[in-house]
This record gives sequence, structure tokens and C-alpha cells, in this order.
Amino acid sequence: MVVVAIGCMASRRHLSAARSGHVAVARGPIEIRSDTEQDCRVRIGGTALRLPGVDAVLAFQPGAEYRVYYLAGPVAMILSGESLAGRGPSLEQDVGADALERATASAQITVVRRGYVIVVLLGLLALGIPVAGVLAGDLPPRLRPLAWIGLLVAVGFAWLAISWLTSGPRRRA
Repeated sequence: MVVVAIGCMASRRHLSAARSGHVAVARGPIEIRSDTEQDCRVRIGGTALRLPGVDAVLAFQPGAEYRVYYLAGPVAMILSGESLAGRGPSLEQDVGADALERATASAQITVVRRGYVIVVLLGLLALGIPVAGVLAGDLPPRLRPLAWIGLLVAVGFAWLAISWLTSGPRRRA
């Protein structure tokens, strides 16, 4: 339980972007601002973003023009990005792309929020299942089978969590 609590506290700063639910758009040429591997910053147009790692920085070509959809926070959660090189300006394409990206971002935000709930519930179950197992031994013999069935159902939480995370509108790849 202590490990789960430490993990939740450590990830709060990074997950604050997902809680906001506001999808922002940065557009323009990219400039890599990183000095070291631990400092993963870029500037897209006029927007400065701190990326989670070197792999994210290497995905961009310096000087090329991009449009990036992200959740703002201490570490930006980039939802998607596209290179605008070779594209002519088309307002209709941009509006359609924005609507599609916002719908996709909304679905991704929902999954992140559900994941946060599941992590908290797993922490509670990690502590509760062993305690309930010990206490089940003190129950009258008639009630013990019911307690053990309840514990087996609690162990099946992993299946429930996976099905909850993958529920919702299915997209074809």
C-alpha cells in the first residue's frame, strides 16, 4: 500500500494535465531546446513544451513545421502530432483535423482518468484482500465459503479493470 501511495504522489504532477481535460494546439516550426538528455524541451511556434523523454524529442525534425495536440501541464501529454511539411494551407482541412483530434483526445483523456481510478482501487485491494483472508478464518464455518468466494471475485478485479479501460467506442486500426 505504501508503494501505491508513493506512486500516486509521484505521478500527481504528471497526471495534472489529464485532469484538466483541455486540449491545446501548438503549430509552427519546431526548435529543440534541450541541452542534455534529462532536459527534453522543444518550442513549437511560440509554445514551449517539456517532453517526457529523449525518444519524444527525436520524433521531431528541427526546423520542420508541425501541429501538435497536447494536454498542458508540467510535462505536456502529447496526444498527437503531424508534420505540416508539403501541405498547402487549407482551412477546411484544418477544421476537420481539429475536430477529429479533439474527439480522439477526449477518448484518451477518459482512459487516463479510468486508469487513475484503477490504480487507487488496486492499492485498496492489495491491502484489503490479505486482511479479509485473515479475517475469513475467524468466521463461523458456514460463512467461510462465502468469504472465500468474495475474495476470489476481488482477485478477478484485474479482468474488470482491463475491460473497463478498453470499453467505449471501438476504433478500427
